[in-house]
Amino acid sequence: MRKNMHPDSPPAAGETIGERLKRLRLDRGLSQRELAAPGVSYAYISRIEAGTRQPSVKALRRLAVKLNVSADFLERGSDLDPEAERELRLSDLELAIRLGEWEGVDVPLQAAIEEAVAAGDRVATLRARVALATLAQERREHSKAAELLEAALSDEPFTPTERFDIYANLGRAYNEAGRSQDAVDLFERCMDSCATDGDASTEARYATLLSYALSDMGELGRAEEVVRRALDRVENTADPYMRVRLYWSMARLAHAEGRESVALTNVRKAIALLQATDDTFHLGRAHILAAYITLARDDPDAADRHLDQAEQFLGMSPTQQDLFEITTQRARVASLRGQADLAVALATRAVELSGEDAPVDRGVALAALGEALSLTDDSTAAGNAYAEAVELLEGQGRWRHAATTALSWGRMLRHTGREAEALDDARRRARRALTLELAVRPRGPYSLALSARHASDATRTFREGLFTALLAVEGVPELARAWQAPDGTVAIQAESPQAAERLRWILALDDDHSGFLRAVRDDPMLGRAARTLRGLRPLRVATVAQALLRAYCGQLIEAKLARRMEQTIIRTICPAGPEKLHLAPTTPELAALAPSKLRALGLHTRRSASLVRLCRTLELERLHDVETPVVAARLERERGLGPWSVGVVCLQGLGRYDYGLVGDLGLIKLLRTLRGRPVAGWETAELLEPYGEWAGLASMYLLAGHSRGLLAA
Repeated sequence: MRKNMHPDSPPAAGETIGERLKRLRLDRGLSQRELAAPGVSYAYISRIEAGTRQPSVKALRRLAVKLNVSADFLERGSDLDPEAERELRLSDLELAIRLGEWEGVDVPLQAAIEEAVAAGDRVATLRARVALATLAQERREHSKAAELLEAALSDEPFTPTERFDIYANLGRAYNEAGRSQDAVDLFERCMDSCATDGDASTEARYATLLSYALSDMGELGRAEEVVRRALDRVENTADPYMRVRLYWSMARLAHAEGRESVALTNVRKAIALLQATDDTFHLGRAHILAAYITLARDDPDAADRHLDQAEQFLGMSPTQQDLFEITTQRARVASLRGQADLAVALATRAVELSGEDAPVDRGVALAALGEALSLTDDSTAAGNAYAEAVELLEGQGRWRHAATTALSWGRMLRHTGREAEALDDARRRARRALTLELAVRPRGPYSLALSARHASDATRTFREGLFTALLAVEGVPELARAWQAPDGTVAIQAESPQAAERLRWILALDDDHSGFLRAVRDDPMLGRAARTLRGLRPLRVATVAQALLRAYCGQLIEAKLARRMEQTIIRTICPAGPEKLHLAPTTPELAALAPSKLRALGLHTRRSASLVRLCRTLELERLHDVETPVVAARLERERGLGPWSVGVVCLQGLGRYDYGLVGDLGLIKLLRTLRGRPVAGWETAELLEPYGEWAGLASMYLLAGHSRGLLAA
């Protein structure tokens, strides 16, 4: 006979065994005498029901049979054992969190943790802590979520392939709490573990998350490389979600770099794949990303359509993060349409949704509020919103967003006739130096994102599409910044015209290389790379002395170590300025050094002596006025300087395209692949010889094309 698992009337909270026995007896219409059994008299039953007697196990079993329930149910009001009961309660709490029913969940979850710990139930302890962390993340309490997940994993083996969701959420909590480096470190460890286990699919999922964390830190080049490697590894996978995640990452990176057309292409690929899977949740999020991208192109109508679709796919219970992002973008749509009251209401709601534990989101929401308030007469409130937004975004290293917010703030102040405040208050509070703004249309094809991918050093940074450099103007350190708009225009902000012009030269904005692109368009080896990377130009360093230092550091050692050595030397000998940047070294500064000082900083003894000797005998900046063959002949007379070093000086220090990087290790590897045998450094001159006056630029395109697999054999 099947035991009755669901008695007619449900058990009351805190019901005793006697109360339960009486309720079940009456439900079945039995008297105490009728319920009695051998060894269990009606008087015994009466005392149990009155609570004056505790039934024995034997009595419980006999009574349970006559009541058609299990002995466990009669004793505890449930057919489940304690472990199963904990699991059932946890499942109910987890479901409530998923459904957004957060009210009153914290206390029972905390109780579940304490009960599981006391019972030594590690599985339930882990689940309860993860559930509580999920609740904290939904409430945007990211620091608390990170602490809970760290506690949950503290006694567990490191198994990222088996517990992707937990490690992914821990990394996200780190990132949202402003601990981006911790997120990067975690995801790199997870990827290494997956690679060791041979799980390429999960490794690619962590690669997607790593790219998000790196892009949030401004390391867009590194983030893009991570995604490209992951795409290569899962090229033939049958899992559409894997490619969705990677296309999504590429879209985010391109959007951060200001390449909106590329971003839109990739997000459309992601949406198409998601539509084939009927995954409405991720499809909704993809449309949110598409809205961001179309708003960056000043297209509120397209953004509005994407947001409508996002809301449709996400349904009636979007997460708080999704709701925040939709509300923020709705506010920006309303601002672009000039709907001031609606924009203010939506942006105010977005600020409320952002919470206090997500400074980046709060900064984004406040920027939207400033934009909305600037449409009203309350310019003071708009300025306050902008100021706080810039401070938050800058504090989290979101330089590009901070800079564009500061620009909007400055325009608002000038529009309201507060020119002096635009030049003083914005500069002081946002450190964005609004004294000079310059919009430059580059001559010929130009991509700042491509050209500046690996440009960061001790004197400058390139983060989130924003290029920042510390420059010396008449001996005084000045900041200058640049970023590229979707229409191709490069915006420059600087503290003086001299700094703006210097940055313009460093970025090579006026050096049209269309002639090179035409010359190699049908080149059997370089043509494809030139077409794909047509906006790439080699950036220059601020002084010829820095280019020479880079050449000496880069001889015969790994590129990463060379760059680190160069940065160490510059940070040691050169004046520091804002944002932890330093001025580029000058010829007199290098000439004043003792070779032993450079040796102590890592440069080889002979190279140290050669560098100092050359700087003491030649004012390097005067090389700008000398033709390239004369420059090459003079530098190659110096012991320790060969064709590759001269190429670095010409390309990065003088901005010359006509002298190639002969002997570059990357070109040696390329030539070895092409010829199928070991090659000497001098043989790379033969590789560059066909490109004549464009040999230096051809060097860059060959290296970039080879690393991306764009060269034809």
